[in-house]
Amino acid sequence: MGTVVAVDASTFCAIGLLVVAGVLLVVEMSAPGLVFVPFAGGAVVGAVLGFAGAPPVVQLLVTLGIGIVLFVVLRPVAKRLNAAETDHGVGARRFVGVVALAVSDIDATGGFVQVERERWQAQSDVPIPEGTRVEIREVRGTRLIVTPSQGTLT
Repeated sequence: MGTVVAVDASTFCAIGLLVVAGVLLVVEMSAPGLVFVPFAGGAVVGAVLGFAGAPPVVQLLVTLGIGIVLFVVLRPVAKRLNAAETDHGVGARRFVGVVALAVSDIDATGGFVQVERERWQAQSDVPIPEGTRVEIREVRGTRLIVTPSQGTLT
């Protein structure tokens, strides 16, 4: 009927490490942060050693060792990448720091500003009369948080 293939412990452990590496990569994709990738890399190195005939204990020690070293090396890279996610030049956040024109009275309940060629809902802690130049300090959802400004319109 079928052929039975005998798999020794070294090969069996190597296959298991490849499965673990795949699972770790899937987990990393769902929660990026370069936390699981180093250990997936260590598991791949351990699996290669297993296919070369290294005993399971050596495979596991190498997997952990390589994983820890890669984690320590990649941690600063991950922190730098995470810090770069606060880029203010994307979407409505691109308006932070821009001077706009109040096209209606603005207070804590709201109002409107003209920024570039767009009209946006705005809000301010201090009352701002229509026609005043305002600086956009923050974006909260679809509202721009503004303060009075002496700057020129952009």
